[in-house]
Amino acid sequence: MYSRRCVRRAYRWMLLGLDPRIDRAVLETIAAAHWQQTRGLADPRVLSAYGARVAAGDRVCRQLAVFEHGGLTDFLDLRAEASLLDRCDHVRSWATAPMGGYVLAGRAGDVLLVRDLAHGDVLDVLDPGALRGRVPGAAVLGRLVPVDVPPGRMFESRPQRVDLVTAREAARRVAGGDRLGWLEAIDRGRAQGRLAAGFSCGRGKQA
Repeated sequence: MYSRRCVRRAYRWMLLGLDPRIDRAVLETIAAAHWQQTRGLADPRVLSAYGARVAAGDRVCRQLAVFEHGGLTDFLDLRAEASLLDRCDHVRSWATAPMGGYVLAGRAGDVLLVRDLAHGDVLDVLDPGALRGRVPGAAVLGRLVPVDVPPGRMFESRPQRVDLVTAREAARRVAGGDRLGWLEAIDRGRAQGRLAAGFSCGRGKQA
């Protein structure tokens, strides 16, 4: 939980510091997940307000800024207090964890069973809420990260619900070496109507 707190604080640090990587992540997120909702927005003030909403509440934007663009690594190196880091579980490994595509297969006691769509393996995952409000078989995008508590891995945050085609494509692209391939998979899913525009902003229809 302390490592999760580090991730949240890293993004807040970037927001409050007007980190230019937030702007980059906002533009990438709008292009991939919001394009249909912004095509008719001509007023710069309206566009700016929309971008602020994306920065504040879109999970894709947060993932890009904190992980793909190095925000968590910099927060750990430059800002995080030693007292916080001492309580964290492998948080430096979290900073480089890739996005993946998974299916939430069910439960075995207190353990969440997750099928990795890149390799087909079924993994035991600590579950602090990934399956809550969802049925077994839900496809998601998320980052599995190491923890000391058995079974030794968990999602760094509640994974994002997507359709199965998008999850499979994201898994394939990332496993093939394209670290940002999951964003391309989201772009295709939105363009083909499998994902609602802005699906990752706020609670969203597929949260």
